[in-house]
Amino acid sequence: MSLRLEEPLISDFSRGKEVKFSIDGREIKAYSNETVAVALLASRRRILMRSVKFHRPRGNFCFRGRCARCLMKINGIPNVRACDTLVRNEMTVESQNAYPDVQTDILSIFDKFSNYFTAGFQYHKFIRPKFLQQLYLNMLGRFIGLGTIPEKTNEKELKPYMTKKTDIAIIGGGPAGISAAIHTSNPHIETTLIDENDGLGGNLNFRKDEFVGITDYEETKNYEVVKKLIQELKEAPNIEVLTNAVVEGYYGNGEHTLGIVSDKQVIKLHAKRIVIVTGSYDAAGTFENNDLPGVYSARGIEKLLNVYGVKPGNDAVMLGGGSLALRVSKLMLEAGINVQGIVTKHQKLTLNSKQSVELPIINRAIIERARGRKEVKGVTIVDIDESGNVIPRTRRNMNCDVIGISYLQPTYELQFQIGCKLSYDPGLGGFVALHDDNMQTSIQGVFVAGDAAGIKSPAGSIIEGRIAGLSSILSLGVEDIGKEDLRRAYIKMLPKERLETAKMIGGKRRYVCFCEDVNESEIVNAIHQGYSHIEMLKRYTGVSTGSCQGKFCLISLIEILAKETGKSFDEVGVPTQRPPIKPVYLSDLASEDVER
Repeated sequence: MSLRLEEPLISDFSRGKEVKFSIDGREIKAYSNETVAVALLASRRRILMRSVKFHRPRGNFCFRGRCARCLMKINGIPNVRACDTLVRNEMTVESQNAYPDVQTDILSIFDKFSNYFTAGFQYHKFIRPKFLQQLYLNMLGRFIGLGTIPEKTNEKELKPYMTKKTDIAIIGGGPAGISAAIHTSNPHIETTLIDENDGLGGNLNFRKDEFVGITDYEETKNYEVVKKLIQELKEAPNIEVLTNAVVEGYYGNGEHTLGIVSDKQVIKLHAKRIVIVTGSYDAAGTFENNDLPGVYSARGIEKLLNVYGVKPGNDAVMLGGGSLALRVSKLMLEAGINVQGIVTKHQKLTLNSKQSVELPIINRAIIERARGRKEVKGVTIVDIDESGNVIPRTRRNMNCDVIGISYLQPTYELQFQIGCKLSYDPGLGGFVALHDDNMQTSIQGVFVAGDAAGIKSPAGSIIEGRIAGLSSILSLGVEDIGKEDLRRAYIKMLPKERLETAKMIGGKRRYVCFCEDVNESEIVNAIHQGYSHIEMLKRYTGVSTGSCQGKFCLISLIEILAKETGKSFDEVGVPTQRPPIKPVYLSDLASEDVER
């Protein structure tokens, strides 16, 4: 039975026309506006791939192209993100890293020997006798890895390469980025707004709840606020918008230089000022068996229901006590999903008048483990005291096929590359660039706003975007008393928002790095062996070296290292963040210079 609703919960979105594609030789019905991952979930296929080392089942988590848990072979090309790829008629999709298939992968027996193949095993095992080392490597290579390189591929056409200049580069086209661009508008100033998606608006496009916090947009649905912002942007002069364009790195050498890979060209962009509004990542859950298919980010569930009209399952438990958890839980009830409970660390979480639908709240508790062998079948919940310690004999089980994770963390890679001073603030979601009231970071001419400056509401993001845009243009010497007065007014409007943070539950099956199959106990053992520096620990265990580039594991790695060494998060620090920040094709790096 399909998990599709009659239609998406946001009526503006259409499924498109009916198409058919094949998955491992089996024909699947889908719609042209669905991605491969969504179409497979709608047909109740949750396991999309097997993990790199222990062949554990993997399924989508974020539905935003970040988590790398949906890598599949599509039309002969390996390691394609299924959640980013639209279904096309007669498309051929194959699962990877499994034999004979992902449902009955006999190589999952490696998971039974995980105590032997611990992190760093390659430095201690299979090294003697020396003459057999090559044989060992060949054998391991057959069973460990992701995908196989096709023997023959179509030659990829090289994109043109060019150098451009702009006064202000704004990286990120969500509500904060659009607002920043609007407030830089000036006939004598060139602004370039860059976003990796095919349209502007970010996550606000997928939200049907009412906007709160700015009078101009009150009593308007969040996705409708995006339309208003885009219309304001169109009316603002001298702003160039680049969509489907990834800022893959910062290459400053005395000036602000960005590497940009778009769907049409590769650009070296020189900017006098940079505004970073790159948003946030969905944070992973911190409990045992947190890698099972059926564990989804709350924003991923929201996108499934509002945009695609597909349910993640029938019975859900939500982890987290913030507005995101409440909003998405209410949305699931609207879609006919049985919400078993919202598990929160808060002593008492109550609903306000806008959350009128009754939701079962499980206060002062955490999820200890997900139950199930191949996918989520339930959860074990345990109570905690005021210090966050587990209270004995309070464990109880709940049956569910969906676990929602409502924690977020700011993006920080580009800020690190630029050299901005970062500091860890759990109330803001993670590492953020230190900045003043004008949203300027420790690097002159570099500004930050929105979730990249700390997780916040859409209203807070828009206000910060406005301040950053005004500050960037005023720093260029533009004399405008009206803009200066406006900036001061917006600074006074800034809301003070803090988050509930995740409570870590340790254990052998509590995975930290989903890409490289590294769990917490392996990391702890490595630290006790002497790998107590973040850079050495990363290299030895392989954590954050996988396909997601550390977006879902690095904060957990830092947390474990801080706990085991007695250091603060800031003392542990962040390992070097090198370009490319996001995956790009090798052919893009070999683009033809049209200026030569």
